[in-house]
Amino acid sequence: HSARNPMGLVPVLETDGAQLAESVAIAEYLEALHPEPALLPKDEIDRARVREMQHIISSGTQPVTNLRVMKYVVEKYGEAPADWVNYWMARGFAAFEERASARSTNGRFAFGDNPTYADIWLMPQVYNAGRWGLDMSPFKTINSIVEHCSTIEAFAAAHPDVQPDAPQED
Repeated sequence: HSARNPMGLVPVLETDGAQLAESVAIAEYLEALHPEPALLPKDEIDRARVREMQHIISSGTQPVTNLRVMKYVVEKYGEAPADWVNYWMARGFAAFEERASARSTNGRFAFGDNPTYADIWLMPQVYNAGRWGLDMSPFKTINSIVEHCSTIEAFAAAHPDVQPDAPQED
């Protein structure tokens, strides 16, 4: 797998004889290839606002709470500090909540009236928060977004628990 992605991580998209790694690069490629339904607004400032929210998760929250990072911490120090993980997730969610509460039209999506990159990046991070037992009650808008997005088939089909390689409970 390292030959496909030097970081040895997923996702990797193989398409048209090319390999693309990293979620943001793949999403931008797919958005350009399939612009409808649009996951980024047409207006440039609105596009930047959605990307800001996306990066609150993809750059400011997810990397320091990533399972790969936690596995290293366990290997190196004997345990993963849940309080440390939850501290960083709560900070990221607080920033996201502030933006979403101001930018969501009706609490169904993080920005405006349609799903965007902001929602796509939010959903797996909320799943991760559940793994670590983070109290999500302070994040009313995020909870509303997650509740609504969970009813949409594309989000339901992408949920980690329904993936073919998801660990099965005994």
